Amino acid sequence: MTKLNMTLKCNDKIIENTTSTTFLGIIMDELCTWLPHIVKVCNKLDRFVYALHRLKNTADKSTALTAYHGYVASVLRYGLILWGNARDINRVFIVQKRCIRAICSAAPRDTCKPLFQNLNILSLPSLYIYEMACFAHKHRTLFTWYDDIKKNSRHPNKIVYPPCRTTFCQRSCYRMLIKIYNKLPAPLKSHPLIIFKKKLHKWLVNQCFYSIEEYLNFNHICIE
Repeated sequence: MTKLNMTLKCNDKIIENTTSTTFLGIIMDELCTWLPHIVKVCNKLDRFVYALHRLKNTADKSTALTAYHGYVASVLRYGLILWGNARDINRVFIVQKRCIRAICSAAPRDTCKPLFQNLNILSLPSLYIYEMACFAHKHRTLFTWYDDIKKNSRHPNKIVYPPCRTTFCQRSCYRMLIKIYNKLPAPLKSHPLIIFKKKLHKWLVNQCFYSIEEYLNFNHICIE
């Protein structure tokens, strides 16, 4: 992406250029890579891994799990729909897996899929899918639906893609949200929001996706 060299003024004062800025706790950089924010999240969670080890050893697994939901999960979910598809997102996922291993006293090379499932915790890619899908399901008026354009559409409960010609647009939060929601099994999308969230969470825990690509290439089974 090409940088724009601009000089902006406010009340005859030049606004200083910066490579990144923090807005409501989320760090936005000039090229929209989200790397500064990802580094911030990794640093926060890295420091908490030791705390989870201590809690597991001095208290019990249940206490460590409560701490995970109170701190780690909240850090991961904050603004995730914005930065969850960043190129360097796997760095955060690696730290999340360290947290899960700490709770379960697992070895560094142990696979985390069964641990996520046993703890009923969403992997970071699954959590991103969950947040995006819930947003689309809750805010239906923000999108154009095939059902609204044509009755008895061959694409029930699917969102119409907006025109998009650039790579940046293809990776945008808005377009990725549509892609994720449209990929969900049709029976799941027919439920009201409260039931939708419960069934989606259960299904994502069972599948435990390790990447967005894995989800988009997955052959979904119908959900009752």
